[in-house]
Amino acid sequence: MWARRVRRGLIAALLGALAFSGWTAWREWRAEQIEAMAHRLVAAVVAPGAEARLDSLIRACGVQCPARGLEAAAAAKAALAARASGEERLALYAEAELLARRGLARNPVSAEGWARLAMILSERAGGAPSPLAVGALRTSYSAAPFSRGAAVWRIGFCASHWPIIEPGLRRHAVDELVWLAGVDRSLAEHLVAQIQDDTAKFAFGLALSVRAKPAN
Repeated sequence: MWARRVRRGLIAALLGALAFSGWTAWREWRAEQIEAMAHRLVAAVVAPGAEARLDSLIRACGVQCPARGLEAAAAAKAALAARASGEERLALYAEAELLARRGLARNPVSAEGWARLAMILSERAGGAPSPLAVGALRTSYSAAPFSRGAAVWRIGFCASHWPIIEPGLRRHAVDELVWLAGVDRSLAEHLVAQIQDDTAKFAFGLALSVRAKPAN
């Protein structure tokens, strides 16, 4: 009798583990689908109904959706918002913030997630570096001082608000650009080329010139 109960317990535990593994794999598959659709939306390589498809994938992934799926969805919504205007722009940034916060709840040490949230909060505040946005940026740097993924958002944020952000954040951004030029020169050059503020462009351009191109 005792041996039979042990066997039943082991079988139940095994079935439970298999079910959990299958559920986890299903959620990861959904996250991969979200990432693929989000990538197309960010790159503006989309077909009609792509945003609706993204929303459907997010709902299907559920409340336990992996952080990478939520972060990708937040990036896609932010990209769509940047290309929109008026009420649609505000609504998309609101969706992007919600997704970004959900992603951070799943992965609170994501430097890229916090940097993306900083940019989203800034845009929701009318393009101003609000205290919440600056706080999110500081948290991003605390999570990882140098990060290829976070650099895109952090350098963009600092360059957009160059005249008014604190010197410490400007220094962080310049140092990160120098680091980025060493690991991905083309991305660093692309980021500098996108800068609109003349003073920021000069500062980042000077930093880029300090990091000489590697010899062929």
